[in-house]
Amino acid sequence: MILENSDERCSLARQVRCCEQRWFQETREQATAGDLASMLLAAEMLCHSYGCPHSRYERFREALHFLRLYLVRRYGTANLLQLEVLAQSGASADETLPRALFLYRQARIELAGLETP
Repeated sequence: MILENSDERCSLARQVRCCEQRWFQETREQATAGDLASMLLAAEMLCHSYGCPHSRYERFREALHFLRLYLVRRYGTANLLQLEVLAQSGASADETLPRALFLYRQARIELAGLETP
C-alpha cells in the first residue's frame, strides 16, 4: 500500500493501525450521533484499545460514557442492580445486555485502579 501524498511504501502493521484508527473514528462519530450499536461497539473498542490512541484512563472514562448512554437509551436505566435482574430474568431477549454489563464492570474496575491524571 502506498500512503496518500507519498511515494513511500508502508508496513502492513502500519496499514492495519491506520485502518483500526479510521474504523474507531467512524464508530465514535456514529456513537456520538446516537447510534445504539455504535455506542456499544465504541465502548468495546475503547476497553480493548482497538484503534484508540488515548491513555488507559481516558479510554475507560470514554468507554463508561458510551456504556451509560447505551444502557439508558436501550433499557431506560443505568442502575446496575436493575440491569442485572433484567439480564438474569431472561426478560431481555437480546445478547447485548450481558455484554454491555460485562464491559461496564470491566471499565469501572480498570478505571478504579488508575489514578486520575
